[in-house]
Amino acid sequence: MAENPNTATDPCADPAPQSGVYCGTSTRSWEAPSFYPSIAFWRDRLGAVHIRGAAQLPISGVINGGEVLFYLPEGVRPTGVQVFAIVTASSVGQPDPAGALLEVGPSGAVVYAPTTSTNQQVIVGDVEFRTDP
Repeated sequence: MAENPNTATDPCADPAPQSGVYCGTSTRSWEAPSFYPSIAFWRDRLGAVHIRGAAQLPISGVINGGEVLFYLPEGVRPTGVQVFAIVTASSVGQPDPAGALLEVGPSGAVVYAPTTSTNQQVIVGDVEFRTDP
């Protein structure tokens, strides 16, 4: 996963979002945490796509609804929306038992949907899906 370029323009902005880059701008962006490996994605030899790792918003604030972490490139996007339960935390070592959801859609958007607005650390153990119908 590439770090966010920390510019005024979000690399995930429409109409052509970049893939494999953390979303956000210089004032608020997702990044790799120091406590866990950065998010990575790949297709295994049997054709399943995996997403694993962690991301965090280093600036405190409220997350309203879903927020795009990054976009998957074409070829590793599901044909329909996939939803996975993940772990979240408001600070290192303080996991939220309610967790959150990670949604992956045909557009390639990987969306973090927290159960509370203050959970800013996303921990994806290993989600797996197939791209064929």
